[in-house]
Amino acid sequence: MQYVPTMGPVHFDYIENWDVNALAFESDNHDFVGVYVGAIVTIYSFFGSLLAYPRFLMSIGNPLAEEEWKSDIVDPKQLFRQPKDLARRSFAHLIATIAIDFLLAHEIGHLMNGHVKLLRTRKGMPLLAEFDPTQKTREENLTLQRLEMDADAFAVGQGLTTALGRAGDPTHVFPPDWRQWYGTSRQALFSWTLAIYGFFRLIFEGHGQSRRSR
Repeated sequence: MQYVPTMGPVHFDYIENWDVNALAFESDNHDFVGVYVGAIVTIYSFFGSLLAYPRFLMSIGNPLAEEEWKSDIVDPKQLFRQPKDLARRSFAHLIATIAIDFLLAHEIGHLMNGHVKLLRTRKGMPLLAEFDPTQKTREENLTLQRLEMDADAFAVGQGLTTALGRAGDPTHVFPPDWRQWYGTSRQALFSWTLAIYGFFRLIFEGHGQSRRSR
């Protein structure tokens, strides 16, 4: 018989913590996904500051409306810049949203594929956090690595389905200013791929090493 995962009601919440993290857990047949506020702010700030740089993605909007960095020294205020050009700002918000959707789908993947239940039953772990500083054995790291890759695969499937679906009918895309990025499947895939690549570079570089020693 084909195995079909079952889930109870899923509750989403933001956790008031400025670190970059997300977690999944279950309790009383209810599934929970928590995303740290710091993760949301960091992702939006990252993509906004990229598109606010005039020599990044010069084919998007009017890059001449943006300003160069004033010095080689990183000014914390520069990290929270948003593009001045409306098209570049729209694209920055789109790819940031795609990245956050990927993170949420990844956590759903942990729940949907039984990862949380497995770790609680076999290891006594009450939750599955993306960044867990506690020391793990080599076997535990390998197990977690496999679970992370499985959750990534689930999120990729969800993300690509959404991207190609939007390209199939851009009139259903909201807000309306995002429709210009879904004129063709190629455009949709470019936006999705850029968002996910940027997301992984941000997360991995920001923590100095990959999740679960991946």
